[in-house]
Amino acid sequence: MRLNSNPMTAMGMFAFMDGLGRALFKPSAPAPFRRDPGPFYWKVMYIEESGVLRRSIVRVITLHTDLRRLTVWCDALGRECVLKISRIVEASDLQSGRKVNLHRWMANQRAEAA
Repeated sequence: MRLNSNPMTAMGMFAFMDGLGRALFKPSAPAPFRRDPGPFYWKVMYIEESGVLRRSIVRVITLHTDLRRLTVWCDALGRECVLKISRIVEASDLQSGRKVNLHRWMANQRAEAA
């Protein structure tokens, strides 16, 4: 049988192949939409290991919930550093100007990761 012999046969074959392709290669359920918050830029006042109180603008890279530490890019030092959550005195978001409640933020990050 030639496909160009009958237009209805060709259309039926196309519909069959289309349905077969959709059944085999379409994911079962679409992934839920998750808004990417982007990088967090904070103005932070923290106590260094040497006991000096510092202020800096940082970009949060990763959160280590089990260690209660943040890996950040520190503008004052010009490099990555790890900050203990307990040594952060005050943190405020640069975009909104609001103070960051670190415990609530960490709980929110844990919930989003799970």
